[in-house]
Amino acid sequence: MVNRIHPNARLIDYQISNLKNLEEEVRLEVSYEIKDYALKAGEDLMAFKLPEINYSAFEVGRAIRNYPLDWNSRVMESNRMKIIIPDGYRIYYLSAGISFVQPDKFEYEAVFKEQGKEIIFNDHYTRGAIALPPEEYAGYKQCIETRANLAKEWIVLEKVSEKNK
Repeated sequence: MVNRIHPNARLIDYQISNLKNLEEEVRLEVSYEIKDYALKAGEDLMAFKLPEINYSAFEVGRAIRNYPLDWNSRVMESNRMKIIIPDGYRIYYLSAGISFVQPDKFEYEAVFKEQGKEIIFNDHYTRGAIALPPEEYAGYKQCIETRANLAKEWIVLEKVSEKNK
């Protein structure tokens, strides 16, 4: 499974929760590492995108809609990632995150936090509607496109040296 994320990914551990009781949220927790994942820019910078986070905006490719969007189910997705900052590096650039809410229709929130030597990423997407009228499409389109663009954001680390301590 982790090899689909990246060919250098190595599974460390995994756990599946609530599989027997589908009235509860089913959770899959996977721990893995990816050797040589980041791109190096010179001697001081290292950049990477969040692994696995590859949201698409295909569904909202039209500029406007004349008819409602219809789905056969509601959706809830959450991701939590902990990225360990390598020794000798610190954060140079990290997205501020985003938040969209249209009550009872859809919401998306993504938060990045620095905690010691870790970057914590949490996101949560809920689509509570099974139909979206054309007049609410613009907000939905903006939410989905912003979510897709977040997946393309680079996280940049810089080497700690005497000049930039």
